[in-house]
Amino acid sequence: MNDFIKALRWSDQDHVANIFRRESDVLPLSDEHYNIIVQKRPSLCRYMIPSDQVVDHLFLSGVFSDTDRAAVLSKPQIDDMAQETSSILLRNSDSCFDTLVRALEDSGQSHVVTWLTC
Repeated sequence: MNDFIKALRWSDQDHVANIFRRESDVLPLSDEHYNIIVQKRPSLCRYMIPSDQVVDHLFLSGVFSDTDRAAVLSKPQIDDMAQETSSILLRNSDSCFDTLVRALEDSGQSHVVTWLTC
């Protein structure tokens, strides 16, 4: 089990490792944030423009890895990018939700934030 936990931490999956042995405050996505993303995913995918600075903000904040960033930006359509973005967020730590909100606000997509948080 120790090797498994080390592998999780080595691969930037502290939020998963903390389920088994808590060593930090990094936790998996809360049920509240998970449900918000899942329930509002169709509209999120319709209105969010990930390529408009959002993905770079998530990458620079450490929420997305370089692989995550490339996976999103490789999608041919904006709605496909948004779908991939939301899929990655669902398997990330809880702090990713607040980082997404900041990324949307910083990229001029506060209308998506209003819709997402109401």
